[in-house]
Amino acid sequence: MPNLPATQRGVSKLGVLILFICLAGMLTVSLKLLPLYINHNLIVNLATAMVDSNEADNLSQAEFRQRMGSGLRINNILNFDLNKIKLTKSSGKAVINIAYENRVSLIANIDVVVIFDSQIPQ
Repeated sequence: MPNLPATQRGVSKLGVLILFICLAGMLTVSLKLLPLYINHNLIVNLATAMVDSNEADNLSQAEFRQRMGSGLRINNILNFDLNKIKLTKSSGKAVINIAYENRVSLIANIDVVVIFDSQIPQ
């Protein structure tokens, strides 16, 4: 086996440091944003279940928000504004609009804003 030049013997300390910084940054962003998407998925699934069971067709806006609020408390989503969920009726069928945004502090004074806008049924 031929001898390799000194420049081809592996990753330098600087390369390892840059790789570590990139991985730490991606991990930080993932750990900050993943809970937002999990909560949104729970909210959408709860609303979808109410539409699929035709339960939302017979509810008023206040009753619908009360049921959504109790479902969100069960799933430990406590800081959600129920006024961001709108129930409308289209030809006797319930249509739910969920539109809100979340702001998460990423690092120091850098914030990330995630905007969610879902309509059920689509």
